[in-house]
Amino acid sequence: MEKLFNNINLLLTLHALQGIIFALIFIFNQKKNAPLRFLGLFLLVYVSTSIQWVLEVVTQIKYLPFSFVYLIAPFFYLYIKNTLGIFQKKDFWHLLPALIEFSFHLVLFIFQNLGDSFYTKKNALIIFIILIIIPTFYNAVYTIKSILLIKKHQKIAVNFFTNIEKKHLHWAIITCVIFLVDYTAEFCSSMLLFMINYELLYLYIYQTVTSFFIVYWISIYGLQQQNINAEAIQYLDMAADVLEPEKPAFSFQTVEEPFDEAIDVASLESYQKIIAFFKETKIYKDKDISLFKVADSMQLSYRDISRLIKKCGQKNFNQFVNEFRIRDVKELLVQEDKLEKFNLYGLAQEVGFNSRSSFFTAFKSMEGKTPLEFKKEQTSINIR
Repeated sequence: MEKLFNNINLLLTLHALQGIIFALIFIFNQKKNAPLRFLGLFLLVYVSTSIQWVLEVVTQIKYLPFSFVYLIAPFFYLYIKNTLGIFQKKDFWHLLPALIEFSFHLVLFIFQNLGDSFYTKKNALIIFIILIIIPTFYNAVYTIKSILLIKKHQKIAVNFFTNIEKKHLHWAIITCVIFLVDYTAEFCSSMLLFMINYELLYLYIYQTVTSFFIVYWISIYGLQQQNINAEAIQYLDMAADVLEPEKPAFSFQTVEEPFDEAIDVASLESYQKIIAFFKETKIYKDKDISLFKVADSMQLSYRDISRLIKKCGQKNFNQFVNEFRIRDVKELLVQEDKLEKFNLYGLAQEVGFNSRSSFFTAFKSMEGKTPLEFKKEQTSINIR
């Protein structure tokens, strides 16, 4: 048992060191990436319990106030908000319960006789509720809030970006799911151990292994996550309009057809200028095109461009750009020399698509058939 206990201490030490190293890398990154710094602070918070455990074992000092059980999920939630560019100073109120927790443990650390009086068998149920039940549900709520925030962002992003894969924060959603599984397993294990008064060492083993994996996961994917920066701030204030149900796609040919009376002539002319700009510059071939890049290139307000595309084109920015791309792909598909030089994904990259999945999804959505089905159909028409 002593050997097992020593191995746990070793794992906790390695786990804490890994978290601290990556935290320092993130906090002192050369690009001064604010969300990455936030992630670094989160890692320090996450490994704080392990740091406390190791220090207590090594120094024999009791009640060190480093176990921030009320801070983990709220801090990750603030990291998500920071990554999306919507973090505000008033959001720090989410950390208030953690501040109360720290103050409570600090008092017990300073006045250790109070700690000895509190951590007794007669208070076992109260301790279990305060340290296990409430924080588990509290962190689960913030984890779900993080998932909902990311999902909302994903819906908004399609109106401002075409390369939305990097904007989706899929890794963060997976991290939240891992958190939820971890909280559930920890809660069930703790309940079982509490009811049968079993040896807590096995719970520590479980917590050590899962914590080690989570730190590794966040460290690796945190390095890959690209900051969305202040663009998110600009488009979130338009969320109410963007999240309205989308209307059917609108083809380029109908630009010359009669419009709804609600669309004034000036708006129609401005919309046609946007179409002309796209055709002349072929800006849609830029794989990282965004509404903000187009607005900067045309020296127009991104709000005006978004409004015109939605009002006159009856589509969002992602659909608008992809229609140009699909039109070019259709022209390339009927050219045998192009197909010999490129495969389908090569053609998709040629016109600006970033991934195979986004290309096939956009093509089938607009044409009602896959690129191969379209090619076969065109071939049969030419043969006739």
